[in-house]
Amino acid sequence: HWMIVLLLIHYVYIRNPNNNFTRIEFCQSENGNVKIDVINATGTVMESIPKAFETSGLKLVELDTSQYKSGVYFVRVGSRVMKFLIG
Repeated sequence: HWMIVLLLIHYVYIRNPNNNFTRIEFCQSENGNVKIDVINATGTVMESIPKAFETSGLKLVELDTSQYKSGVYFVRVGSRVMKFLIG
C-alpha cells in the first residue's frame, strides 16, 4: 500500500537586505521532504537545493545571491512561489 502525505507550506517570507544573501523563511505543517528552487524571470532554474527531510515548524535558509545579476527572481518552496528583487 502507498501512503500519500500532503506537505503544506504555510507561508514563505523572503528577505534580501543586501545583494549578498537572501533569507528564505517558511513554515511547514508536518515532517517531510522540501525542495527549494531559485528561478530567474525567464523561467530558468538558477539554483536548486535538493529535497531534504525537514521536521515541521519554522525553517530558515540563507542563499548566497552575490553571483546573481540585478533583476527579478522567484523562489519556489514546495508548491509556493514568491518573487524577490536583487538590485
